[in-house]
Amino acid sequence: RERFKLSHRPSEYPAVLYFTVDGKLNDVYYGGKTQQELLSLSEKAITTHQTTVVSQTSIPSIYTKYLDYQLQYRNGTNHPDFLYDYAYELKKFNDPYQHIVDEYLTATTNLTSIKNLEFVYDFADDIHSQAFDILIGNKHYFKGLYDNDKINNRIKKAIRTSVITAATSNNKGEFNDALTTIEKAKLKTSTSFEVDMMALYYEKTDNWKDYVSVISKHIKTTSQKDAASLNQAAWKFAARIDDNKALEDALDWAKTAADMKSEYEYTETYAALLYKVGKKSKALKEGEKAIEQARKQGLDYSTTLRLMEIMRTDQPLPADLK
Repeated sequence: RERFKLSHRPSEYPAVLYFTVDGKLNDVYYGGKTQQELLSLSEKAITTHQTTVVSQTSIPSIYTKYLDYQLQYRNGTNHPDFLYDYAYELKKFNDPYQHIVDEYLTATTNLTSIKNLEFVYDFADDIHSQAFDILIGNKHYFKGLYDNDKINNRIKKAIRTSVITAATSNNKGEFNDALTTIEKAKLKTSTSFEVDMMALYYEKTDNWKDYVSVISKHIKTTSQKDAASLNQAAWKFAARIDDNKALEDALDWAKTAADMKSEYEYTETYAALLYKVGKKSKALKEGEKAIEQARKQGLDYSTTLRLMEIMRTDQPLPADLK
């Protein structure tokens, strides 16, 4: 208090002092004041402080262009060049942009120019968008700019996003739209991709009955089976499924994968499934084999050690083991 008196001692009394929230003297008035005068001076002090804060708070330059585009659009600016730039500006800030993209594509006159093909490719990330429809309906136009794999991966990414969105909101209609889009896109790997998307949706919605049906049918009807896919499916069954028939099938997949490739992860999955179907002693032997494989390959086998402890103590297999 004494320090305050020394720092802000008025030159005469009475005096009215106004301070900012951080303790800085904003203004001072001397002499007696009426109630109305005090109210007026207080309003003035508040206004002065607010003006000072605004003048000292500058908008970072990264936002100025973005805010300028927003204002122009609200004021009716909508010519193609503006919409083109505005779409990219919105995307940069992760703001909804498909309505601007659609406006641009509707307004532009030459969709096959390099500039517009690149624009379509960049914004074809929503299966319900105009850009996505143009991409899958005119893939031959894009082959001069992108190879087939890149085009197909762009399409797959949009479909996958749609499936995840459908699963998150438990929207079966959106999921069916995604499956229809796979057929419409005519991808070379459409069958396996459709299975992957169905499995993804059923897994995300905890619909393990349909998950088992889709995966089992696919593996049975696929002539070429790779070790990685078999191992992945087998582990999902070990961690999530309790149906005995499904687990026996998964045990065969895990054994096939382990025979195809001498990898500790495949042997580990095989051990887990042996344990899940009640063959504990054999499961422990396969677990030791997996550890030895990992040691020889110089790999981390901490999950196998955890699996061994689970099996030795007769604990249930956790879904998050690996």
